[in-house]
Amino acid sequence: MRSIPGMTVLCPADDVEAKAAVKAAYEHEGPVYLRFGRLALPVFHDEATFKFEIGKGEQLTEGSDVECRSSPASAASRWNTPPAWK
Repeated sequence: MRSIPGMTVLCPADDVEAKAAVKAAYEHEGPVYLRFGRLALPVFHDEATFKFEIGKGEQLTEGSDVECRSSPASAASRWNTPPAWK
């Protein structure tokens, strides 16, 4: 889908982000593809404080040694990462 000119691809990580992504897609000018996984992933966003913005990433943990960018399914597995890797 990314190869289609002007296409915006959204891949929400949890239920809270999915609701916000649908609203953002509706308000966005241009084509949008929403990619939803089939896995039951844990909810880690707080609906009261979460702000979704197309084109912006988010920092899930603090640190200064490593940067890791991932898809939502990979980010969910981060919560099961051994403490030495966090």
